[in-house]
Amino acid sequence: GVGPWPLCGNDCIDAANFLLSDAFAQRFGIDCRRVWPCGGSAGGHLALWTGLSLPPDKVGGIISISGIGDLQPDAVANPSRYVSLFGHVPTTQELINASPMSRVTAASPPVFCSHAVPDTVVPPACSQHFIDACRAAGVRADAYTYAQRDTGHSIWIPGSNPHRLFSDIEAAIAAFVWSLKGGGLSVGQHDFYTDLTLTNGTLVIRPLIDQSLRKLGPGTATFSNPRMPRAVIDVAGGDLAVTVSDTFAAPLLPEGLKQKAAFWVDAATHVIADSEGRVSRWHDVREASPQGPWHYMMATNADAARQPRLVTAVAPGDKTYLDFGVWGDPATNAASRWLFWAGTNGAPKALALRALFMVFGSHNGNGAGGGLCLIQNAASLTPAPTAPFAGASDRLWLNNDNVLADDGINWLDRRMRDGRALQIRDKAYHLVETFTLQAARADTFAKDRTFPGYSGGVRICEALFFTTELTDAERLLVEDYLWSKWFARQGDAALGAYRLEESSGLRFQLGTNAAAATVSGSGTVAKGGTAPLTLTNGNEHAFDGTVTLHEGALTAIGAPFLMDVDAGGQILNVQGSTTLRQPAPDAGCLRKSGSGELAIAALDAGITSVVVEAGTLR
Repeated sequence: GVGPWPLCGNDCIDAANFLLSDAFAQRFGIDCRRVWPCGGSAGGHLALWTGLSLPPDKVGGIISISGIGDLQPDAVANPSRYVSLFGHVPTTQELINASPMSRVTAASPPVFCSHAVPDTVVPPACSQHFIDACRAAGVRADAYTYAQRDTGHSIWIPGSNPHRLFSDIEAAIAAFVWSLKGGGLSVGQHDFYTDLTLTNGTLVIRPLIDQSLRKLGPGTATFSNPRMPRAVIDVAGGDLAVTVSDTFAAPLLPEGLKQKAAFWVDAATHVIADSEGRVSRWHDVREASPQGPWHYMMATNADAARQPRLVTAVAPGDKTYLDFGVWGDPATNAASRWLFWAGTNGAPKALALRALFMVFGSHNGNGAGGGLCLIQNAASLTPAPTAPFAGASDRLWLNNDNVLADDGINWLDRRMRDGRALQIRDKAYHLVETFTLQAARADTFAKDRTFPGYSGGVRICEALFFTTELTDAERLLVEDYLWSKWFARQGDAALGAYRLEESSGLRFQLGTNAAAATVSGSGTVAKGGTAPLTLTNGNEHAFDGTVTLHEGALTAIGAPFLMDVDAGGQILNVQGSTTLRQPAPDAGCLRKSGSGELAIAALDAGITSVVVEAGTLR
């Protein structure tokens, strides 16, 4: 409808709440767990107002472009605007109450504000006062200011249709978003921030990409040590450089997710065990000391006979874990062990889980019919919903009305799977991830609520539990941290699939670890570094561009590639589908060796002679 303030502000809040609702998810099939309000000028005022009016955990961040965080400076400069907004001449208190600045608290989500200095439409003080208030409250507030380039806000590229922000503003916004999504670029399967304009000099450290991404703009962007084996990247403009160093460094869990976890334990730290390895307490990783004072919950058991055993890694490749004993006969099995969850005062504590991640192994002693109990609500089946996350040797989760994991979304070893149809083999280690469809209560490690003998059956290395919903990008960051730490000994060889548009380029610079990628479209591909690259020529669409081999070996899967040959004396040895570049003593000469065929699109002007020693040159 049409009316005075706060009608437009209420409309925006209502719209955001609809995006976050179950009704929106059911109608459109999109599970929107958090929103990122963004707007310019008056829209910046509404973006800030909306983001600061919602529960903070429902807002990823707020972006205001030349917006109005404090109404008073603008009301002084442009009083007629506020007569229209309020329907009368507003009082000072009304201006204060309608300013997003009045809604800032210590719990407010991070904000980004950009503004031209000067700005002939909205005074820069409207943003600066707001930024100052956020920082005084301890809220992260990123400010980006720039010199005025034309009249007005100076935000749009002249002649762009639809309007495009100047690349420096886009880059500043992208840096703000990336930093909140884990310290670098992180794109999950259900994220929508997939069109990126990356300018010259853009360096993205350790991007984590698990879906389609489009690189726009004429500049060169560099992805350093990326993790993107399932990525599909469309290079629609400029160049994309992918560099992989020799040394693999396992990714850390981002700070934001560390603090978001409700409970986090790792068998390698904060375990209180006696001389025989019996564990009486397992403390949260984030505690300054397992001796106290404690600020996070713990897992504990005072019964020494039922305490799990700490097993410490000895040889490379071994895992450190808590051994919860053998699953067995419900009445006679005395070898199962467990831990109860407790608060800082030692009193029992349950969590209403929305997401869990566990690195675990099935126990060595489990027989053919042996099961496992990972976590459970050991008290009773009520109040519902309860969460016995338990399975058997032929399936990860029991098919049972009380086992909420089997109704959730499950990933085993980084693949989305049906938990009821997964065989958990004896002695194998796995990474399991579960998003519950509703809050699921749990309060123990490995304790069956009824039969002591049905407890245990697992070896647990590390576990993270969340009582709030995670985005898919956040899930991917936790998965990447755990998988790289417990299973991967080096980075993934796969570097994704790329579609190059005409005049765009893709450059690989490899260290000593082999890599693989798929390419389609046109454009140019260049390969440097000593490590071999396996390049698949298209999936559905072949690559009709050219490839330059600066160093090392290139193996072609599918149709062979047309080669551009750069300057310098060199031997291109082609054996089957692999081409190896080697130095040649005679500068300016290309020597073709090997029994395979070499197809050349162009020779650098510095090459004055070509010698075919073996095979075919086309």
